[in-house]
Parts: sequence; structure tokens; C-alpha cells
Amino acid sequence: MTSKLKSSGLFYGIVFLAAGIINFAAGIIDGNSILQAFFDFRNVLSILIIAALMFASAYVSFLAWIQPIAFLALTPVPLMAGPSSFYGLGFYAVGILLLFKMGFYSQHRIMKAIASVVYLMAIEVISGLRSGDSLYDSLMPVFFIVAFLFFLFLTFRDRIVIYLKEPKIRLSLDAKGLAESEQLYIRRMIGGRSVKEVSFEFGVSESTVRNTLSRAYKKLGVNSKAGVADLSQKFEIVQ
Repeated sequence: MTSKLKSSGLFYGIVFLAAGIINFAAGIIDGNSILQAFFDFRNVLSILIIAALMFASAYVSFLAWIQPIAFLALTPVPLMAGPSSFYGLGFYAVGILLLFKMGFYSQHRIMKAIASVVYLMAIEVISGLRSGDSLYDSLMPVFFIVAFLFFLFLTFRDRIVIYLKEPKIRLSLDAKGLAESEQLYIRRMIGGRSVKEVSFEFGVSESTVRNTLSRAYKKLGVNSKAGVADLSQKFEIVQ
């Protein structure tokens, strides 16, 4: 996981470090003392802490989750100041992309996707109400988010449906102890080949194919080609 997020950790560490330096310089330009500018917790120090965590997450595996969590946690901050803040939406998008890269959505995809969208909608509504907007104005961003998601679904419906479908659990033929020939014949059975076709393809007798398949069936816990077909429906057959 660290290797997946090493480049992003270094990149965002540099980004936040630069942001901290810029804020520090801005404080000096505004007439603050060096000490006062550095210890402005809302700006410089907090940004530098985030930068340090980003750098650490690039090299320490259990800190890798800091990257998406930090951006999702930062999402409400600018949105609370203004529901239409570009910064908040940017933080949210980066956080979601990092979660995707880490494989967070590899299981229970629909539930997690809904939770991610609801999180953004809740922030938009709460930030709108806190800023004094009416309930109608607070719900308008939610309306456009839903409309945008519906547009994405209509445009990429086939790909989205395939992605949201829960992946099959992997069944390793190696882990089941199948020999190379047994794996080859089983894969041909899954592909719809007959014993005669497998025999012709590999240049062996049909009895050899049947005997090899019989041993493979026993290792897989099935009794026939139909049992293998059932396994292929339930599991992703891998080497």
C-alpha cells in the first residue's frame, strides 16, 4: 500500500509545505512578527503538521490512510465558510480518489459509494444552514450533485454497473493442489470444451483427460464438469 501512495504522499507533503511557507510569508508581509506568524495555529502550524503527516504516510505503511482521511476531514472546513467553495470540493475529490487507489471500494462498493455521496451532501446542507441560507438554498447543491451523478450514470451506465457489481472471491487452483495439467484441463472445461476437444488439443487420449479431470474434481470438491461450472459462477478461478 505504501508503494501505491508514496508518490502522492510526497507530492501533497510538498504542496502543504509550500502552502505553510506561503502563509508564513503572508503573515510577515501583513506586519506580524516572525514568532506570531509561525504560531498562527489556524494557518502555518496546522498546515506544516499536515505536510509532515503526508511525508510520513509515503514511507510508513500504517500511516497511508492519513492521506484520504486528511482530505475528507478538510472538506467541511472551506465549505463551512461558503457552501460553494471550490477548495472543499477539491479536497473531497482528492480524498475519494485516494480511497479508490487504496482499494477502499473493492468490497461493498454500492454501500460505500452511497456513504461517500451522503457525506458530501450532508456537509453541503449543514454549511448552507450555518451560513444563514434558507433550507431551499441549502438543498440546491444537493440537487445539482444528484443531477450530476445521474448524468454520469446515463453516460457511463455499462461501466458503472460492471464496477459496482461485487467482485467474486478468488479460488486458487494452486492452493487446491492442482497439477499443471489438471489446471489446464479444468480451464478448458470452464471454457466449454469437451473431453474429446481437450484430448485433441493436447495430443493425449480421452481416458488420460478423464483420469486427470477426475483427480482435479476430487481436489476441488466436485464430481463433474457441472460442479466445476458452478464453482466458476461463484468464484473467480485463478492459478
